[in-house]
Amino acid sequence: MHAPFWSPKNLYVFLIFCFLIILGCSTNIDPTTTDGEKLPGTEDVSGNPSFTMSPDGHWIFYSYIFSNKPVFVLYDVMGQSRKEISLSPKAKEVIARKSPPLYGRGCWNPEGNRMYIPGAYSSLFFVDVESEYISLQVDTNPDEKENDYYFECSGLGYSKVRQGGLTHTFEKDRLRREQKVRIQEGPGREILLVDAKDPNRVLARHKDGILSDIIGINTISLSPDGRYLAYDMPINGVLGFSGPTPLYVLDLESDAKPVLLAATFYGPARWSPDGQWIYAWIDAGGVEEEKKGIYRWNTKEIFE
Repeated sequence: MHAPFWSPKNLYVFLIFCFLIILGCSTNIDPTTTDGEKLPGTEDVSGNPSFTMSPDGHWIFYSYIFSNKPVFVLYDVMGQSRKEISLSPKAKEVIARKSPPLYGRGCWNPEGNRMYIPGAYSSLFFVDVESEYISLQVDTNPDEKENDYYFECSGLGYSKVRQGGLTHTFEKDRLRREQKVRIQEGPGREILLVDAKDPNRVLARHKDGILSDIIGINTISLSPDGRYLAYDMPINGVLGFSGPTPLYVLDLESDAKPVLLAATFYGPARWSPDGQWIYAWIDAGGVEEEKKGIYRWNTKEIFE
């Protein structure tokens, strides 16, 4: 005769099982505990939370879907205010034909006054931030120069256009070219970040936890001056449940250990032009809903 499910023995096993699941999935890090400063008005970011920053650090652009409609936002970092971007009649027409922009993608021209967003079927959307009436425009037949932006912004490749919307591929190539860091596997499923010029100098070492497995480094972002490296490492929790994604920042010119800034993070991270500020979108999972949004940290304070 089997013991009833709610017998003391079965209840004990059930509680242990629940505890393991919670333990493996509840390691979110509140960004305010690491001196993260939230940009007010960015709580509404949802869906694909990737964002881009203008070359001068003045503007952040992001987009998302709300009630099945696209929302495009231009955020003034200096004034800490947001402005929803209206759609031009042409943009509305193209989007209605199921040729929308690729949400979460985009990059800026070197002057920082025009933001490009690739669209389906080779259309190229753009926003002129210095226009009197800021709206989303579209070019359905981009010329050769504009196609450079299309491929850069879409992540399909990279060209001479390198402002604001660096792709993961470009960042990895930059690490190789500038001989900063090599990412390699160590013994026992460790992931090592090693000085590219001195293979004996291990900058960071990550290994599986007791109840979690490291999947690998997902996105990387090198600061403009090449001193700091931001990266995230998705993990699997207990029984294969997806765990939070922690965001780390590493000072490549010191022996300081990598600093854990927040989790759950959605990348890639972005940098201010002088490398002083790092920006990242942090999910609300595990922390209060009002703490969800785009945060920034001062690298000078992190490593002081």
